[in-house]
Amino acid sequence: MWVRERDVVDYGLISAVTLLVYLRVPFRPAIRETLRWWVDWTAAFLAESPEAAVAGFIVFVALFGGAFAMGVVRHASRDGA
Repeated sequence: MWVRERDVVDYGLISAVTLLVYLRVPFRPAIRETLRWWVDWTAAFLAESPEAAVAGFIVFVALFGGAFAMGVVRHASRDGA
């Protein structure tokens, strides 16, 4: 399955909105506590080894950029432009 660049952005936005909704819904304490645990874990990880966090962020950006570039190339090759 190929992913278009618009789809990658749409999925990212939908995920962000869904996360915000789950944080605000009062009858989901287990989900809220799990998310808080992940935030605490991430903060501790950043405090212990910021170099690893930067390296992970670079890998994430490279993968996201690769998906975006593949979508652009595929779209351009399909239209024959």
